[in-house]
Amino acid sequence: EKKHQTQSQSSVRVRKGAFETSPVQSSPSITMTSVQSMLSAFDSAFSLSAPAVHVGTQLVHEVWLGRLHNVSSLVVEHGADINASADVPEFCNHPVTPLCMSAACGHPDATALLLRMGACVNQACVGFTPLYLASQRGHVECVRLLLAAHAATDLTAPDGATPLMIACHQGHARVVECLLQAGASPAARTTDGSALTPADIAAAARHAECVCILQACQAMQSEMSL
Repeated sequence: EKKHQTQSQSSVRVRKGAFETSPVQSSPSITMTSVQSMLSAFDSAFSLSAPAVHVGTQLVHEVWLGRLHNVSSLVVEHGADINASADVPEFCNHPVTPLCMSAACGHPDATALLLRMGACVNQACVGFTPLYLASQRGHVECVRLLLAAHAATDLTAPDGATPLMIACHQGHARVVECLLQAGASPAARTTDGSALTPADIAAAARHAECVCILQACQAMQSEMSL
């Protein structure tokens, strides 16, 4: 029995960003006919001519992979809802919209395409906006595109932070600059009870460049108010 286990192959499945292995054992009941049947079912579920129930999922999946031609085809030719959330368990454990996916993955071309096609710039996924997700991961080009499309700069996420706060926490100085230039408030405070400002967060995380940028911005605002 032990020898049989060591000879078993493993398959890899992705969940929440981590790889897990599970044993795969051969079965004499698997025939070429059953294999072909499984392949046909897979092709049906993930082809561009799939029923509408699958199109939304495939749209988010194609955005994740950055395949712009397929994204355009799914929306224009197959009627995929550009603002509908769908599950991509390989990426995260909750439904996401195409724009949230492109922002989180740092795909500026996909982000630009989705915005041109009418994606809602402030539509959040479980409370996190595309701008928050792009700011969190330091995707400067996506941040700029979202701001150009008039993304709200100070919407608070479920963790009590704004996009500027999460950028400060992660030390993304260029994102901090973009957000401040677009009007993000350096005086906003977290809503989780701690009442921290972006500068407090940057200082606690020891991101000196972000602290300097925030101080310069606040000094400029003070001069302008005189």
